[in-house]
Amino acid sequence: MSGSICSAVAVAANEPLVRGIVARADTFFVATYADIDDQGRQVDMSHRGGPSGFIRLQDDGSMIIPDYNGNQYFNTLGNMLLNSRAGLVFPDFASGSLLQLTGDVDIDLTSDAIATFAGAERLWRFKPHSGVYRAGALPLRWKIRDGETLASG
Repeated sequence: MSGSICSAVAVAANEPLVRGIVARADTFFVATYADIDDQGRQVDMSHRGGPSGFIRLQDDGSMIIPDYNGNQYFNTLGNMLLNSRAGLVFPDFASGSLLQLTGDVDIDLTSDAIATFAGAERLWRFKPHSGVYRAGALPLRWKIRDGETLASG
């Protein structure tokens, strides 16, 4: 795609394209921010991942996302507690496409549903409000290998 411009197409959370990308995703990135009076805007961008299907899609287009033990800084969760707005980016490294979603987050610290995700310490529900799909946005492509096969044999 050298020299070309990747066009953005507005998409809704319940479209088959969006649901398919999210259902197959084994990685995504989440952006959050919070305005703190004496410190200004605190912005955080982090990675989340798991086996394909680790995000549970709901009928209304919302997503239940497990949250695991991390670096113990809680920047993402702290921002979400102060400001429910978040952005998610789902790269498709094989095709080069990107799915961008913006919406609101609710954090679940206590429900029995947490136990249905092995190792999760909490859950968050992402409710998308808008989305953009960009076919061919990434300049590089990766060949996806079976995650269970070791390179050493």
